[in-house]
Amino acid sequence: MTHIANSNKIFFLCVLIFIVLAPPGIAVDLVTANYIWDPPTVGLPVEYLVQLSTNNGPWITVARPNEPKVTLTLSFNDDHRVQVAGVDIQGRQGPFSLPSETYNPSKEGAEPD
Repeated sequence: MTHIANSNKIFFLCVLIFIVLAPPGIAVDLVTANYIWDPPTVGLPVEYLVQLSTNNGPWITVARPNEPKVTLTLSFNDDHRVQVAGVDIQGRQGPFSLPSETYNPSKEGAEPD
């Protein structure tokens, strides 16, 4: 399933792999999601900052890929949003994109293993 954010063209292709982790006495369902975005048309980023917000919580930096794509492991029953910023060779960070549309694997009809 592919979702496209409104104006910042963050895409994510879901659901490739389902993983179920079972810590003692607690089962946590996880899903892997691939996020792909268009690089900026101005400037040459050498890396990106990828931030994740779960259930409208604070934005947390979860990855610093060198290409305009990342794979994240997400909790199955939660709402997730992603935003991305480019960083140039001198370490200057550009503005973050608008957040992606909210993605909740359980509401998209996905099933964990």
